[in-house]
Amino acid sequence: MRRLAREPLSLFLVLGGVLYGLDLAASVGATDADLESPPPIVVPAARVAALNAEAGGRVDLEAGIAAFAEEEAMLHEARRLGLDTSDLIVRRRLLQKMAFVVEDRVSVPEPDDTDLRAFLDRHAARYAEPPRTTVSHRFFSRARRGARAEADARAAITTPTATGDDFMAGARFVDATPADLARRFGDDAAATLATLPVSPDTWQGPVSSAFGWHTVRITARTSGGPPAFEAVRPRLRADWMANRREAAVAEVRRALAARHRIIVESPAPDARAARQP
Repeated sequence: MRRLAREPLSLFLVLGGVLYGLDLAASVGATDADLESPPPIVVPAARVAALNAEAGGRVDLEAGIAAFAEEEAMLHEARRLGLDTSDLIVRRRLLQKMAFVVEDRVSVPEPDDTDLRAFLDRHAARYAEPPRTTVSHRFFSRARRGARAEADARAAITTPTATGDDFMAGARFVDATPADLARRFGDDAAATLATLPVSPDTWQGPVSSAFGWHTVRITARTSGGPPAFEAVRPRLRADWMANRREAAVAEVRRALAARHRIIVESPAPDARAARQP
């Protein structure tokens, strides 16, 4: 490639082949005016001012203008080739850009407390406080004790001084939600813990987990329920505005589609089905 770049004639032939290939591809569906009289490239005044500010002299300014013109020419050529409609990646990029434009222009009013309370009423389950449990446990590792793990855990229920094995996540969890307990013990063990009564002075179980067996002491539990409005107000505001923005954007999309006549073409019949008697 470096040798090719040092030979002007070879480089000229390569560039000529590229441009010829572009013209050949673009000639399908293009008019003579498209091919022979491309539109002028306008360098906007704002761009010239920016280039003037960046340029250290006339040479830099001319180079900046030339680079801008080359980019515009490439974009024109891409559109002439239909890349803005036939290329899936370009199509997705245009849709993404248009989505940004629509979202940027959508205006959502600031909600008041009446709006937010009504939103909370409609989505109460989303903001409900989960039940929380404070639990201590002694762990009897299945990996270390094997088949003895369950029997050792059962014996420890009536032996307050019994010690278990180290549990990486800790020995006590305060105000843990069901999700917290599931992450530490697994779903089945968390479900079992939810059924055990609060009994601060009594060891219960044993409860089986993916890791082994646990004797547990439930020292406190709250049932959860509706949250305090002020506690969730920032979250309510963010969700309310996101909901309104999503609805507004959907309305703009529907309005844009409504401006067009939509023609649904019938798919070609399945050739295999057509051959069947």
